[in-house]
Amino acid sequence: EGVDICVLTNGLEWWLYLPREAGPPDERRFTTLLIKRDSIEQLANNFETFLGKNNLVGGQAKKRAKQVLETKYQATILNLELPRVWQSMLDGPDSELVELVRQRTYEKVNLRPKTEQVVAVIRYVPLIPQKKLTSCVSSTSSQPNKPIGFRLWGHHYEINEWKDAYVQIVKELHQRHGQQFINLLLELRTNTKDKNPYASHNRSDLRKSMKIPYTDVYLETDLNSLIVRNRIKELIEYMGYSSTELEEIYSA
Repeated sequence: EGVDICVLTNGLEWWLYLPREAGPPDERRFTTLLIKRDSIEQLANNFETFLGKNNLVGGQAKKRAKQVLETKYQATILNLELPRVWQSMLDGPDSELVELVRQRTYEKVNLRPKTEQVVAVIRYVPLIPQKKLTSCVSSTSSQPNKPIGFRLWGHHYEINEWKDAYVQIVKELHQRHGQQFINLLLELRTNTKDKNPYASHNRSDLRKSMKIPYTDVYLETDLNSLIVRNRIKELIEYMGYSSTELEEIYSA
């Protein structure tokens, strides 16, 4: 009907769409404004930019909305493809990456490692084995053993307990998905009976917590290993990934 921008709102949450763009509704939503979350300055600027009469009539609102939607689309593609590109570089491993590591090592210690030494490091294979490592994606035990590390999206992490893995993966998901992931955390509850939150703006709502970096949200960390492991899988799948991308590493 010729409408450039449309809004779905309950007054506190505003979903802004470009209705004439291609794709399902979620792909045409270019931004979300949250009255309780966003700053007054940010809200005022966004409302004026996208819904101000002069900007709507003059076409500037539509132009800016298209730019935002395109940026969002590009970020989604990069979030999906960057880990795959990095993983392919590690699996190769990429010759340029190997040479870069050799050169940086030489600059640091004045010694140039052999190619096979660099390949071993890139593939996370210990050059001087001290422990036999095994990896698995899932376990049927009721109380999973404690891993010494995990691999996810091309990165390797050393951990001391399951909680460390949980905290690190929450940070990774926040870095990839920003406020979308934080909103999900704030909505989730352990069950409908006790309604224990996964996260909260109020630290007093949680038994034991840590603050998620660059946010004003606290994450519940008073959890046993089985709950943590299940929660990790749950969050990864909620954000559109397969839990099989997580590789757990144990000492034999």
